[in-house]
Amino acid sequence: MDPIIKIENLSLVYDLGKANETKALADITAEIYPKEYIVFFGPSGCGKSTLLYVIAAMQAQTSGTIFMHDKNLGKMTEKEVTDYRQSSISMVFQQYNLIPSLNVLDNVAIPQTFRDIGPQERNPKAQALLDRFGIGAFSTRLPTELSGGQQQRVSVARALVNNTPIILADEPTGNLDSKSTQNVLDIFQELNEKDEKTIILVTHDPNQLQYAHRIFHMKDGRIIKQTINNQRTQLIDSIAREKLIKSTSAVSSAIADILSVYPELTESRLKAKAIVNYLISELDTQQLDRLERLVEDRLLGKISKDDFYAALDDPIEKGGAGMNFQSAKKIDSSIEALLAETDAIQKNIGVIDKDGKAKQRVISEIRSQLTAIVPSPLKDEQLGRLDACIAQRMAGAIDRNGFFENLDMAASHGGVGLRREVAEDMARRMEILLIRFKDYTE
Repeated sequence: MDPIIKIENLSLVYDLGKANETKALADITAEIYPKEYIVFFGPSGCGKSTLLYVIAAMQAQTSGTIFMHDKNLGKMTEKEVTDYRQSSISMVFQQYNLIPSLNVLDNVAIPQTFRDIGPQERNPKAQALLDRFGIGAFSTRLPTELSGGQQQRVSVARALVNNTPIILADEPTGNLDSKSTQNVLDIFQELNEKDEKTIILVTHDPNQLQYAHRIFHMKDGRIIKQTINNQRTQLIDSIAREKLIKSTSAVSSAIADILSVYPELTESRLKAKAIVNYLISELDTQQLDRLERLVEDRLLGKISKDDFYAALDDPIEKGGAGMNFQSAKKIDSSIEALLAETDAIQKNIGVIDKDGKAKQRVISEIRSQLTAIVPSPLKDEQLGRLDACIAQRMAGAIDRNGFFENLDMAASHGGVGLRREVAEDMARRMEILLIRFKDYTE
């Protein structure tokens, strides 16, 4: 089977040669096959939407090539590009982009008007699509009279009215509630499985990966890996699949990583842990381990602020955490805010004295930091119990769970009597503070 879309060494640079030059896409190579459901997955700013717009011929690349069958998009005439957009691809956006002054039926039929198809032919097509998606009764209403989920179904119907083989969807559920999101995802699944449309979906939501045949993971304008969803029957032939297999077994490699850390886990538990790690984080096990070590070194003052940030961004092979720019910036800001808090405590405590008198001052200062997140002032009895909990945790008499349970326990039962979410947040902060004040623990 030949690919329907073939991308080779594609790059896109904004303001090329200027001081503010920005590389949006870097050396992208990918093949997409007919009837596949493909997901471009990654955090905001990774280039996934930009890549979709290049495929849609809405954005020109700086270098490299992209072919639709044997047609080079970069060498198309203006007329050929127009025909490509009308007959080969359709777009569904996060914003519904419906014309507010036209009723629902006319919005769906618009693409047909650009192909000079008269109302006798285009209106029945549009109505049939509205009926299919359960919104046929709203055909004479204006878009503003529909809910967000209904408006998005209208935009999907509009994308289908020209019966193009490829549907491009840019975060189509980004503005929808969970029920409407599921409805739209069910529609895309049906279009792929029953109508045999090629779907290319952009998302940052890991819950949507299950629908894809293959996932292209992106970071900083690059495709960093591909994942094959073995729960779906693959459409590419065995040769093409073999070319991908080494870079696509994300969950399997995660199991191997976890097994090295948790050799006592059963096979089923290993699989469960790998899947959970895969769903909740874009970082693999090696990155998480590197990140933990870097954070610990920064909290202990072993590396400087600049070195810490650089290490977050550096690739794994160079000793860094291999994170994207946005994530690195967020973690760096959080750590520096924490260090500012703990530095304030250190300043108030002064130098550690040998007879241990400084320990009570540590407890007092930690308490001040912890209670800063409490919505209303604590009573003296609660503060006394909190001090006791801090002292016990510092001495190792209770673990993190014990600390949390004492905070969460009702005051009438001898606990501090905090709301559960406050107790959980306080317990998390306590564990971080312990790293910096280990010299005061027993």
